[in-house]
Amino acid sequence: MHIRLAALAIVITTLLLSFNSPSKSGPNYTQQAQSCLGNKGGMAHVVTACTTLMNGVDVSPENRNKLLRSRGWAYYSGKQYDKAILDYTSALALFPNDPQSTLWRANAYDAAGDVQSAETAYEKALSLAPSSTEALFHKAQFDRDQGNTSAAIQGMEWVLELDPSYGRAGTVLINTHYDVNGHDAVEQFLAQAEQRWPDQTWVYSARLIYDLNVTGDHESALTASATLARLEPGENYDLFMPAMIHLKIGDEDKGIEFVNEYADYAVQRDLAELAFYKRWYRKTSNWYALGQDEEWLHRYTLLAAFGRPDLAMSVLQGFLEETGENGRYILILVMRRFGTSVPREADAGSVEHLNAAIADYLGQFEKQSGFMANGLPEEVAPVMTLTTGAQ
Repeated sequence: MHIRLAALAIVITTLLLSFNSPSKSGPNYTQQAQSCLGNKGGMAHVVTACTTLMNGVDVSPENRNKLLRSRGWAYYSGKQYDKAILDYTSALALFPNDPQSTLWRANAYDAAGDVQSAETAYEKALSLAPSSTEALFHKAQFDRDQGNTSAAIQGMEWVLELDPSYGRAGTVLINTHYDVNGHDAVEQFLAQAEQRWPDQTWVYSARLIYDLNVTGDHESALTASATLARLEPGENYDLFMPAMIHLKIGDEDKGIEFVNEYADYAVQRDLAELAFYKRWYRKTSNWYALGQDEEWLHRYTLLAAFGRPDLAMSVLQGFLEETGENGRYILILVMRRFGTSVPREADAGSVEHLNAAIADYLGQFEKQSGFMANGLPEEVAPVMTLTTGAQ
């Protein structure tokens, strides 16, 4: 639902041309159009921008339709579903057979709990665009929520026939098979999926999640990671994933070796600019007051985020042994900036109090590091919160 920049510029230009030369003291229509159509600045800001533009002079029906849909999406994102429904209904009054407005209104009805209206709207959206993967996907999700698993499976299968790369459909399909026949059905589907869609990353991401959370088969997980490395070459699947797999269900020593190798790679390639590190990198800038190699940072953050605070503690203990009082001062500063409560006794040199604070810090870090409950970082793999992971 994001608008490409080039297309957005064209739409904004078209909108601006529809206004009769607003005065210099009037609103900044270019900025308002960017906010409204680009969904920028939060719900209230987007709603205000869209409303201002709709109140402009001589807005064409085509442009009013775009503005209503954008404002409707802002309301929907802000969970004000009744207002979203009203805007989509107004848009459909202008263009009754617009499949996008029809689908978005169906989503709003669905979110508002109006099952009957949602079902009618979904059917209408599919009658207008029978090959729309988006419409098929949302209708199949709706069917699953209503307990109609056979229709949900059929819908998701059709989505994947049209677009095998539609990973969200694959995820819902896996979960729906689990609803019907449990783990055996998931295992069978994944085996078939690997044959049916051998070049789709979502298949092997799902296999990896399933092995980590259910089967505990580290060889199968490593094979999935190797396939992902072939499909998307790079450090994520060559180093990052094997490290996680071994630390969670494989050989701990090998996992530590992969972490060390990845940390060294991160230093050489400045991987601190990756999204996963940005949140924590600046918090540890004072680390360099000691002239420490950046590798320490990557090692302990990776270990903590992988759910191994015990190993991360060992890394930090080694750091403290090597850096002494200065290292303790820097680490305490880092923990406090992170938000961890560090007692004054730790400042005074109490090992017991410092260790307790470090354990608390690493536990907090693990929870807030951006990793999903199934163990995969959102930056590396698509979000696939499989039902099969629930134990």
